[in-house]
Amino acid sequence: MAGYKEVCEAAVETIERLILHARSDGSSSLVNRLTTLKGKLESEHFHVVVMGQFKRGKTTFINSLLGVELLPSSVVPLTSINTILRYGGGLKAKVHYLDGGSEEIGVEDLAQFVTERQNPENRLGVKLVEAFYPSPYLKDGVCLVDTPGTGSTYLHNDETAYSFLAHADAVIFMISADPPVSRSELDFLHRIRGDVRKVFFVQNKVDYLDQGEREESLDFNRRAIS
Repeated sequence: MAGYKEVCEAAVETIERLILHARSDGSSSLVNRLTTLKGKLESEHFHVVVMGQFKRGKTTFINSLLGVELLPSSVVPLTSINTILRYGGGLKAKVHYLDGGSEEIGVEDLAQFVTERQNPENRLGVKLVEAFYPSPYLKDGVCLVDTPGTGSTYLHNDETAYSFLAHADAVIFMISADPPVSRSELDFLHRIRGDVRKVFFVQNKVDYLDQGEREESLDFNRRAIS
């Protein structure tokens, strides 16, 4: 996200001018909305939420992007807790609990808190987990959010994934070449349409196909999504 910080700074300056005009016009509601927006921009965090049906490769995609096996992955539905990846000087993680408490953990212990296998139905009462890593992708305030896969037999995972959308600035929605986009995925996309303005699609497993199959798969998924 090169230049993201500079864009935010310019936007904040513009919003400050708009706030002055709104105050002079006596529009308190507009002032409040602009002030909230200004605060969000000044936080210098841009949340990119990675979503998709279970076993579409969300966690593997994030690990590949970062260049390190930071998040646990499996051949069965695994991720059960939203995990925020932020820039940090070293590898570390922090667990936030539903009761307001928190604790720092080693990244090697992430699976104990964020997976259905080791924390079934969130028996530990985890709200979310933050993981910190010195990746260039995260350096300018971008945060990647790994979410549970939707559409699995773990129905509570759908709501966990959906719950973070209020904080999303953009969504990367993972789809697959095989199998192609499903009805349940289209239903989920329809559901989130009003919650996030920017959705980017990444098609996984294209390297399993020859050139003709790849073009056919891309065309099918494009038409299904549009």
